[in-house]
Amino acid sequence: MIHSAAVDDPTAALFVPAQLQSRPRAGFPITTDAWVAALGSAFVPLVAAKRGEPGDLIEGSLRTKALGNVRLNAVCGGEQEVHRTRRAIKRADPGYLKVTVQVAGTTLLEQNGREAVLHPGDFVLHDTSVPYRLRTGRDFRALVVMFPRRLWTVPEGVTRERTAVTVSSRSGLGGIFSPFLSGLRSVFEEPDLAYGGDALGAAVLTSLAAVYDEADRHATEHELSTARDLVGRVHVYIEAHLGDPDLAPVSIASAHHISVRYLHRLFEEEGQSVASVIRRRRLERCRLDLADHRHDHKPVSAVAARWGLTNAAYFSRLFKEAYGQSPTDYRRALSEEPPRVVVHGFNTPVR
Repeated sequence: MIHSAAVDDPTAALFVPAQLQSRPRAGFPITTDAWVAALGSAFVPLVAAKRGEPGDLIEGSLRTKALGNVRLNAVCGGEQEVHRTRRAIKRADPGYLKVTVQVAGTTLLEQNGREAVLHPGDFVLHDTSVPYRLRTGRDFRALVVMFPRRLWTVPEGVTRERTAVTVSSRSGLGGIFSPFLSGLRSVFEEPDLAYGGDALGAAVLTSLAAVYDEADRHATEHELSTARDLVGRVHVYIEAHLGDPDLAPVSIASAHHISVRYLHRLFEEEGQSVASVIRRRRLERCRLDLADHRHDHKPVSAVAARWGLTNAAYFSRLFKEAYGQSPTDYRRALSEEPPRVVVHGFNTPVR
């Protein structure tokens, strides 16, 4: 018979069928109901179903051990699908986080609109307060670390963004800590951890927090670098399309496959707006043309229209606000200056 442990006490004694508590190298054929009950005892209420060949029995093996406030679970079995449903969360939500370390085979985790595929040595974070789905391959083995959210020092926003994101065992801190996490399987061979269990559990939490803090730092640096690159591309695009009267945040965002809201946020972080950049660059282009005698034959309105400012009155008002005089007065003042010639590298008025 299977008895459920109190879901709000990670150190509660678990009563799982004797055959499931054997050394987990391969799963035992048991009924789906028995397996669901065993999973509920070790973790939180879950729904499980067999994948692959039809039949009433599902393969599974499970061992569990408490390390202070941390619960360590060694689980293996055949192909199956496990769900944490909204209904189950409403019925019982003890607020646990879980980190699954893949030992053998593969596992797919889906949560928060993301998918994480685990290969041996990889690990992933998931939140029992949010629905998720696990799909395992055949002959899978995994180590699951479960702990109360209140003990987790990683910020809530980071935790939410890092769920269902694979931490690879082949690089970074993931590569450093993966052997440590996988090695926790040896805990099940220790008959008594009365004096070291709490310390080991705390070490596990500290190590995992370090991994996810580092992952967040790298992600932030990457996002900042990506944002800087994107802003640079947007500035180039604006410069190349100043003559288009329809140049606006909507068309710019569309050309770069981002939302208008995100485009505005990028420029706000630079202390300016998209519209002000477009306006300033257009006015500067117009000023340069008005100062260039090669364009003296062009009406002021034509100069403005060349750079996307098709309303002459509006252009005149903007120009005066920016440079202190109307575009016509600006051009006249320049034409009244004596021509300049270059003598020995100096601009010298002709007298």
